[in-house]
Amino acid sequence: MASYLLSQFLERVGELPGELDRKYSDLRTLDQDVQSLLVEIDQGCNQLLQDLGKVTGPERMRRLRHLRSQFEDALDMSDRKIALAVDSYETVDKHIRDLDGDLSKMDANQALTEGAQAVAQKKEEMAIDPNEPRYCICNQVSFGEMIGCDNEDCPHEWFHYACVGLTEKPKGSKWYCPNCRGHMASKRRKK
Repeated sequence: MASYLLSQFLERVGELPGELDRKYSDLRTLDQDVQSLLVEIDQGCNQLLQDLGKVTGPERMRRLRHLRSQFEDALDMSDRKIALAVDSYETVDKHIRDLDGDLSKMDANQALTEGAQAVAQKKEEMAIDPNEPRYCICNQVSFGEMIGCDNEDCPHEWFHYACVGLTEKPKGSKWYCPNCRGHMASKRRKK
């Protein structure tokens, strides 16, 4: 399972550098365009200030409208830069969340594997009466710390802590095994 999750993650993350490169390239282009426009705006403002006494009212209004339009364009490009930066961040963050999820799955799988190994080792260490009842997903006899499923119809009834990934009694008054939790969730979705 670990190698499968790793290969899936590497496949997904393999596309990340190219995707980020495109976004950062677009961001650089937008930034250069904004900077050029700001230089033009600054020059237009300086020119307008120098020509204040020389230009007529309508010409002055035309220049002011042009400067305002340039400011609005610069603001629009700046908003697009922010959107690109946020999108880049979210892309990286999604890959981080995916990796965290995969690592959690690997940890859970490892805990279950170690639990099953512990049960197998206990089985070898103990002489088992063939008539003793069997419990748990491992179909072994009762030994060590166990927890009961609160579903009265649970086919296994009792579970070894290690087999269900527990190290201590869970908080709360009720506990359901993974199988019963799955059945209960599917019944709720059907309603």
